[in-house]
Amino acid sequence: MELGLRLDYAKHPDVVIATDPDADRMGEAVAHDGKFVLLSGNEMGVLLMDWLAQVRVLAGQDLGEKVVVSSIVTTDILESLAAQYGFQLRRTLTGFKNIGGQIAVLKKSGGLDRWLMGFEESYGYLPGTYVRDKDAISACISFVEMVGWYLQRSFDLVEIMEGLYRRYGYYLTRTLSFAFPGAAGA
Repeated sequence: MELGLRLDYAKHPDVVIATDPDADRMGEAVAHDGKFVLLSGNEMGVLLMDWLAQVRVLAGQDLGEKVVVSSIVTTDILESLAAQYGFQLRRTLTGFKNIGGQIAVLKKSGGLDRWLMGFEESYGYLPGTYVRDKDAISACISFVEMVGWYLQRSFDLVEIMEGLYRRYGYYLTRTLSFAFPGAAGA
């Protein structure tokens, strides 16, 4: 991402997208007021989830049977979005083996079509059911579709996220990492 942001963009792109080497995490920067803004994993997950819900509601779908899955360390703004749209929010322990595992649960009960999205704050997204792990390829496709949808309506993602914060409240999220090396650390 850092290298991508250093390029001199003569064409002024709307977004810069990067994945990690094994393409399971997606990071992005979006153009806003003449500069690029990095979005957190929580923000991108909320934006994708809200957009997927909006598109389905506009198509006349009832989201009452839909399921969104996130880990217990993912943003609590999802509670407000679940109340707004009516989907079921399932929280799992961290890790996509748990989030993606909910696809198997839905499939076993014949409810695979209930899946809306899964994500966690670590830049992992799962907008479909064909992969059971975080998948940057499908996330990039959904992201680009979302950006185009909003740009057709003259909005950028920073504006949309600010609107969600104003509507549902501001949520502070940050990751704290602690290291306890050696035998004394154990």
